[in-house]
Amino acid sequence: MDLRIKLFCVLFLVQLVFSLWPSLVQKSLSSGTNVFTLGLYRDVIASCFLWLSVTSIEGVTEAGEGNLSPSQKTSIFNMTSKEKSLFMVLGVCSFVNSVGYLFALLY
Repeated sequence: MDLRIKLFCVLFLVQLVFSLWPSLVQKSLSSGTNVFTLGLYRDVIASCFLWLSVTSIEGVTEAGEGNLSPSQKTSIFNMTSKEKSLFMVLGVCSFVNSVGYLFALLY
């Protein structure tokens, strides 16, 4: 498939998700869903999609297609302890951001 078509499809999917998210949140909050539960579900699902996308393109380099050495492959299991702690901090910040957004919609 042509790169421009792939790019268009990805951008369309991203816009679709971003346009549906506020409606889904409003409907969930009006039905009595807990804000923390909704934020947790959102972050877990987003993390799964991000991990799938990273593992599907881990052979792609900046210069184009290529094979990476095992030490260069992106994986949660290959991370150093410093990278793992940074990953966790970013995850917590993302969760706080999501819950803050949900509280703003709730009140």
